[in-house]
Amino acid sequence: MSSKTLVLGNGPCALQTAKLLANQGLGVMVANREQSLACPEELVQAVSNNPAVELLMGYRLETLTRQVGQFEACLVKSGAPERRLVSSIVVAEENNRVSNAALYGLQSNARTLEVNGVDYCLTPDLFVVDETVIPSGYLSELARVMQLDTDQLGFVQTENVHRLTVSTNCRGIFAVGPSRAVMSAADAAVDAANAVEAVIRLQSGAPDIPSYRAEIDTGQCIACLTCFRLCPYKAVLRGHRMSVLTDACEGCGICAAECPRGAIAM
Repeated sequence: MSSKTLVLGNGPCALQTAKLLANQGLGVMVANREQSLACPEELVQAVSNNPAVELLMGYRLETLTRQVGQFEACLVKSGAPERRLVSSIVVAEENNRVSNAALYGLQSNARTLEVNGVDYCLTPDLFVVDETVIPSGYLSELARVMQLDTDQLGFVQTENVHRLTVSTNCRGIFAVGPSRAVMSAADAAVDAANAVEAVIRLQSGAPDIPSYRAEIDTGQCIACLTCFRLCPYKAVLRGHRMSVLTDACEGCGICAAECPRGAIAM
């Protein structure tokens, strides 16, 4: 079983997370969808020269087979797939910044500003326009592949207090920094440290698992897939018989409440 952590990201938060994990003696793979790293050179060198860190440049996540403590990630580069086993995943994708110039009727090199239908001719040396911070398009792709919940803006974390600070709806997958919210660089660094703590706790074999978990009575189950569709934590496994991945179950009871056969008990 692999004990490595896969970090998905293309910026400072991803490399900071990888650096902290490596400093704790943990093996790390950083999969960057681009061919270069948009990070301070000092941070790039610190990660690149660390033997515990493997940098995978130009790789995108295509599929993920999920189990707590063991994930099989299919990473693709130039159409060639490569399968890797990891024990946990940290999503640290940078966000996008979109200029709000169009909201003010501004175009590139424009000198005219339209306000309430009236044109004003301006001659400034420089226009300073604010930006809107949005999740990257690749983040939505990652959320789809990993079946992660997103908020209304598309960040990988819903407004669920039980998931603060870096947890997601899948145990073993964590969201940090610009992948989960709009935040400052200092707050993103705190997120990176929280993710490292969460990974260490997970790998120690003592995750926070509730004492009550779902159990399926296979004699009553008719495999209608209601529980499979409704489980927010993707803890129900579909096979010859329906079963529960007990380490992933959060004990929320949705499956038991909605089972039409009453085949699930907590």
